Amino acid sequence: MFPFRTETFCNSPIHQPMSSAPGRRRSLNQPLEARVKAVTSNKKNKVMNVPARDYDGHQPNEPLTILIVDDDPIFLKTLRQYLRGKNRRLLAAQGGKQALKLALEERPEMVISNRRLPDMDGIRLCKALRRTGPTEHTYIIILSGSESDDDLVRVFKAGVNDYLIKPLSLKVLAARIRNGERLLRYCQTVSRDREIIEQYAAQLSTANSQLQLMAMTDPLTGLPNRRNAMRRMKDAITEATRFQENLACIMLDIDHFKAINDTYGHDAGDMVLRDVAKIFSGNVRGYDMVNRIGGEEFLIICRRSGLDEARQLAERLRQAVARHESLTPSGQIIRCTISCGIATWQRHYRDDSELLKSADHALYQAKQSGRNRVEVAAG
Repeated sequence: MFPFRTETFCNSPIHQPMSSAPGRRRSLNQPLEARVKAVTSNKKNKVMNVPARDYDGHQPNEPLTILIVDDDPIFLKTLRQYLRGKNRRLLAAQGGKQALKLALEERPEMVISNRRLPDMDGIRLCKALRRTGPTEHTYIIILSGSESDDDLVRVFKAGVNDYLIKPLSLKVLAARIRNGERLLRYCQTVSRDREIIEQYAAQLSTANSQLQLMAMTDPLTGLPNRRNAMRRMKDAITEATRFQENLACIMLDIDHFKAINDTYGHDAGDMVLRDVAKIFSGNVRGYDMVNRIGGEEFLIICRRSGLDEARQLAERLRQAVARHESLTPSGQIIRCTISCGIATWQRHYRDDSELLKSADHALYQAKQSGRNRVEVAAG
């Protein structure tokens, strides 16, 4: 005697694909799809580097894997025959331990289990599935002959999603399965949407970081640009003031740079700028900050440095540039020199502009005094 209520079964498969509710499905998906299409412009139809098929390829009628657990082989056979359909993959187990092993191997989306099993009852099986990562979100339906409220509370406390009392109405069971399937499909949609959004957000974050780096970097030399230099200078002044440390800066300018451009061409001038930038970067200390602030002018922020340390550094850089020879593609040798102006942070300065103005004035004095030299601003 099967635990079913007497009723007439229809011959057609009871499973209805999710397309039976297309309006709801489209309403859930449409906002993301619209955004995907809006930002997609190339022929490969990608969002950043995320192929659109990762989202559009998801079909609501993908096979639903259902694991049926009962110690009655005739009940298993009958239920499998009734539930089978083209969009279902049915598995069967005759005990809780076998069901747990099969669930870990096959990872079914839904488990329909009898409450009482010989080796592991339905509640223990449910708890075991909930404790295991791959099956913690499995939709679980428990079948029981008990109508006790306490038993019902225990079952739901264990993490069961639905509960049916025997004898069963197969139509009711089929309706509960469809309801569970709608929930599963919705969760899958949300999960897929979240994955794509996370990928898009990660790539957007990377792109923003790259754009920020580009906005703060001189493209020719790879050094921090003027905007970055001003930010670094403010930070250095804040640190020096807070910890009562020395701070100096050096303004450096390539002598007669216009003549280099006029004589050898702008490509050669760019090569000289890159060479000088490399010399600066290779000869400063680890805590010095080299910046290109425009044209042939550079700024070095010398943290934890007094006048003597800054003067030694500027002289070392001046000599290194004077010794260097830049070779053009045509074999011409270009030599150049630099002029340097040094200023140190004074307590009576109001902000970074006064420090920079002092260094710029010292640089002007170096230019007026014959170039290829180092001058220091008055205190």
